[in-house]
Amino acid sequence: MSYITPLKGRRSEGGSSYPSGERYEPGMLSAIKSEDDFATFLGVQKKCIEIIEPMNDQPCKTKLCPFVAIKGNNKHCPIHRRTWFPLPGTRGDNMHGPSFFRHANVGGRICDCDQASCRQAGYFPNQSALAIPKQARDVILGTGMLFLEEKLHDFVDNPEKRIYLYPWHFFRRHLTFKNRKWSFKYNDDNIYADEEGKKFPCPPPNNSVRRFVAEELLSTTSPKDRWTTTGMPKWLMVMLAIDDNESDSALSKKVEAEEDMSPKAMQMKVELHRARAHSLKEQLDEKVKNSDAILAAVNERHAKEKLAWKEKHDAALSELKQKHEKELKANEEQLKANEQTYKETLKANEQTYKETLKANEQTYKETLKANEQTYKETLKANEQTYKEALKAKDADISAATSVIHDQKETIERLNEMIANLDEDVKEKAELLKQLRASGGRPLKFQDLFDGGMLSKNVKNFTFFHTAKQNDLFLEVLSMVFSTHSWQSRPLEPNTPACF
Repeated sequence: MSYITPLKGRRSEGGSSYPSGERYEPGMLSAIKSEDDFATFLGVQKKCIEIIEPMNDQPCKTKLCPFVAIKGNNKHCPIHRRTWFPLPGTRGDNMHGPSFFRHANVGGRICDCDQASCRQAGYFPNQSALAIPKQARDVILGTGMLFLEEKLHDFVDNPEKRIYLYPWHFFRRHLTFKNRKWSFKYNDDNIYADEEGKKFPCPPPNNSVRRFVAEELLSTTSPKDRWTTTGMPKWLMVMLAIDDNESDSALSKKVEAEEDMSPKAMQMKVELHRARAHSLKEQLDEKVKNSDAILAAVNERHAKEKLAWKEKHDAALSELKQKHEKELKANEEQLKANEQTYKETLKANEQTYKETLKANEQTYKETLKANEQTYKETLKANEQTYKEALKAKDADISAATSVIHDQKETIERLNEMIANLDEDVKEKAELLKQLRASGGRPLKFQDLFDGGMLSKNVKNFTFFHTAKQNDLFLEVLSMVFSTHSWQSRPLEPNTPACF
């Protein structure tokens, strides 16, 4: 049904497009409280709402729509179609009103000028462009900023081509308005002046389009001012009341109090309510029908898909089986070919192996014999070398044993000397303590040598009579308690046995 297929938006020359119409559902306008809300709902600017003029005697063309059509919308309500206003970048996008739009001037001659202000103002209300007389052609073509260069050259090159301009390009004093039409008002002396006092032999097209529109064409009451004085258009209040499911709502009561009680208006109201009732019933029937149709379609699609999948499965299985049989046959043939090749290769390798084994056996015997003789000679030489090395090791061990024995005896003698000197060391330590306590500087080992403070009293502070003997004794002690082996440094033969 047509009410479930909204009209799609059309695209303009500048690239912008009208918003698409929408399927009407009862109650869908419940959130609308103002013109701004309605503009947002439709996806248009607020000034597009302000120029709407309802056609109270024309219901919307969409089947079972409960609303009336609006002017310039191809006999549709604003819910189902949204093309009553000019798009940005098209003629009339200043939004002066429906009388300035294309639908109000179908078949009329359009202005030939290229001025942006003329294009933005739209179509001249209820009138075609004025034909410019031939005697005024030069004045028109000599007016700057009226035509683009390409069009100007076209008019100059084609002198018989007529020029048409809208009346708003001319001053009001150079025009006359009769029978709701504008025409040129000629003077007897054929002298016409513009605002700057410059004179022309015909009416000059130097007037401001915006000023002419404001002073001459917008002086009547605008559509919005004719709607209501409460801020919301009456036609919009009627739409919201029709959409409202509650007949006793405040909005419905307000519309009832202000509605027209004429027979024609009452008949229109009856038709609207009948259309709304039919719309609700048809939508309900359509939903049930759609649900059954959808279910049937789903079942049918499922059966078709199931059959298609089964056919695909059987075809794939058959193809796979044939492919498997071909591969199996190919593999059997390849296996037979490989078996024959293997037997031939095995036979050839067996003969080669026997010949190689025989040759390697002879070579092995000769190599074994040569290695055996070399081994015996090497073993004999190594045995002699080992005996000599063993003999040398025995000599080294004997010498080391002798050295160790001598060192043990030396250690025993040193231990005996240390024991005898313990008492003397205690006495010397006590003396040293007393010397330090006396306030003098600490004694140093260098003081025992020539020129030192203790050089003449060495025997009173050490175990020996001279500093040299002390040095030798310390060297022996260092050697005895060293972490090295005893044989690393043997005793000097001239070292005195007694210190």
